[in-house]
Parts: sequence; C-alpha cells; structure tokens
Amino acid sequence: MNIAGTKMNYTNIQAGWFDEGGKRYYMRSNWERNYARVLNLLKENKIIKDWQYEPRKFIFDKISTGTRCYIPDFRVEQDGGGHYWVEVKGYYDKKSKTKLARMRRYYPDETIYLVGADWYKQNAPKFSKIIKTWEKPEPKRTKYIRELING
Repeated sequence: MNIAGTKMNYTNIQAGWFDEGGKRYYMRSNWERNYARVLNLLKENKIIKDWQYEPRKFIFDKISTGTRCYIPDFRVEQDGGGHYWVEVKGYYDKKSKTKLARMRRYYPDETIYLVGADWYKQNAPKFSKIIKTWEKPEPKRTKYIRELING
C-alpha cells in the first residue's frame, strides 16, 4: 500500500449532510465535502472516471481487539480501470495511524493517498477560485462565539 502523507490538524470538523453531483452524503468535515467537489471537477474534466464515498469496509481478520476494520473516505476510479483510495484527515491520531498501518499489512496492493493540512494549504486557494461552492473555514473567533451561544 502506498500512502502519501502530510501534517495534520483538526480545525475542519463540521459534520453534516451534503448534496454533490446529484447525490446526498453525510460527511464528517468541510474538507471531505471540498474534496468531493474536487473529485467532481476532475470527473467533469475526464481526469478520473468516477468516485464513491465510503463504499467499502476493509476487515482485519486476524485482529481480535482494537482497530479491526477501516473505511477509507473515497474510492477514485481511473479511466484505465484501476482505482485508488483517498483518506481526508484533519486530525491524524494514534487510531488513524493504526488503521493505515494495518491496511498496509493486510491489503498491500491497495493505494491510499492521505489528504491533510499540507495538501489543503497548498491546494485550497487554487480550487476555491474555480469551485463556486467551496467551503471556507469559519474564523476561530466566530466559531468560539457560536459555541458560547449554543452551549
């Protein structure tokens, strides 16, 4: 398994329902939603064939306790018939590292790309200019005030 890594943070967690490409999804972060928009742009421009959100659960059969399965965020289908997986991570904790390490061990032929803070910092300014529905992060002060009001 190949993993493209990056530094992580956790300021992007805003779960909710999301309509994209004529389908409805429940995604855990605005980064996932924005990455889905990127995938639709790639699909519209025939750079990828298609994508799916959390279509498969990988089971780690020989593990009896702890992290026994993993569901990558996106499956990306290429025109040539191949595919790869994308994991969008704002917060890369010990459990996340364990899942990816077990994927590497149990499914060595699968390729997973990790989209984190470095990717987002580099690419969000470009994509936000061409994707009109791009979600920009909420300013920390506004988020803090909203949390105080809502409890």
